[in-house]
Amino acid sequence: MMPPAEAFRPLRCLQSSWALLMRAPLPLWVGGLILFCVESLGSGGNNFNLRGNHGPGALVFVMGILALVLVLQILIQLGSSWLMAGYFQTIRKVMVEGQAEFEDLFRPGGRWWTLFLVRLVFFLVVLASLLPLAIPPTVAMMLSEVLDLSSAGAVAVTVLGELAVLPMLAYVFLGLAFAGPAAVLEDCTVAQAFGHSWDLAHGNRWQLLVFVLFSIVLVIAGLLLCCVGIVPATILINVMWCEAYIVATARPGAGGSAGSATERGPDPRRGEPSDQGLVDSSEPADLDPSAPATDEPFDPGRWREEADIPPIED
Repeated sequence: MMPPAEAFRPLRCLQSSWALLMRAPLPLWVGGLILFCVESLGSGGNNFNLRGNHGPGALVFVMGILALVLVLQILIQLGSSWLMAGYFQTIRKVMVEGQAEFEDLFRPGGRWWTLFLVRLVFFLVVLASLLPLAIPPTVAMMLSEVLDLSSAGAVAVTVLGELAVLPMLAYVFLGLAFAGPAAVLEDCTVAQAFGHSWDLAHGNRWQLLVFVLFSIVLVIAGLLLCCVGIVPATILINVMWCEAYIVATARPGAGGSAGSATERGPDPRRGEPSDQGLVDSSEPADLDPSAPATDEPFDPGRWREEADIPPIED
């Protein structure tokens, strides 16, 4: 199993993910574009500008519009989760077999509902994180009133308070960063998906922070390319996060199929090898016979290199 610190190395992951995209361009590029378009539908803002005095009818109208927007947002997130689950499964199939079909995008493997719930919980966590961020400016306002603190002093208190809160929030968010891939690629519940992500981040948060900053750099680079580059940048980032999770939690090798945690053997997050669907515990690791013939196994991310790992025992 590749150490997480190596799996999260941005340049390794970038090279591997680009090779995956070039290996199966139709399902990964086109599928990523479809996923980007669907998720973009749910990111638009809604502005209501009601001026003057309005009766109860206007309030009812606004509430009805808000309810409709909420329903549409839920439907969009359901569809996005369904597509993302199939997309992550397709990425794993390319890593295992060296190829995938476009139809694989629409085979989420029954994991889309868990992914939707994970994303919902993560959204609620983001909302909850706004509370500690509001504490420093609130304290600064109170000190200004009680101690007659100057504006410069209030700003200093706010800045120092935010600097104290942000590392704690970063610690939490980095620990939950891989809950999405875990929800799709593991046979687990919502709570277990967050647990898998937290365990994987343990001792690797600095590497994860670099990985996140690298992803932000890719987004900025995409925006600088007349905003058109944000599409391939987003697709590449999605593949990178899924690939990094698979490599960090799986044994090198190929063959086999995704199954439950019991079927795959011990959990690597507890220091025990697990195949994560990339190796068959009963057969020698080798590429699927149906994959295109090559002189060497498809291995841009070096997830098949470590041949000295003993086989999983039943």
